[in-house]
Amino acid sequence: FPSHDKGGGLGDVVGALPKAQASLGHQVAVMIPGYGWIKQIAKLPDSEVNVYYPQSKWFVKPFSTHAQYSPAYIDFTILALEKLKEINFQPDIIHCHDWHTSLIPLFLKKNPDAFFAKTKTILTIHNNAYQGNFDFKNTNTSKNKIMSRDVIVWLGFFMKKLCIMMPVLVLKRGVY
Repeated sequence: FPSHDKGGGLGDVVGALPKAQASLGHQVAVMIPGYGWIKQIAKLPDSEVNVYYPQSKWFVKPFSTHAQYSPAYIDFTILALEKLKEINFQPDIIHCHDWHTSLIPLFLKKNPDAFFAKTKTILTIHNNAYQGNFDFKNTNTSKNKIMSRDVIVWLGFFMKKLCIMMPVLVLKRGVY
């Protein structure tokens, strides 16, 4: 990725690892939030690895508050799984990176879906200092009505089915 489209080591890994896997004959795809402020490319440079950008209202402009991060990436988690179904790509492995996608393993384990029945997950922690700490109880106030219906459904799922207490430590949920 061009340097303005990535941040730190995570961008380096997401740009290089899929190309290395594809060179070994694996079918690989990359999901990146459909940020409105980055150049979106169809394939990783110098490769045939497709790049998909699930779109969300969260990714139209850069985040203005820390409180937007966790709900945005929960939304991305849902959208990424939906995109895989939409393009009929049934991965053997979903490689999740950092807290941003760390809820995918938990979601697939606690919410079985026949489409992902054979899919395994791996979570790589690139930076343990950022864990997605977030207190969801303040996200749906009259001042902050920015959560999608899917995210609110997820919150109910977390609170009831998983017995998660506030605040949510998102990365910890991926490690379970």
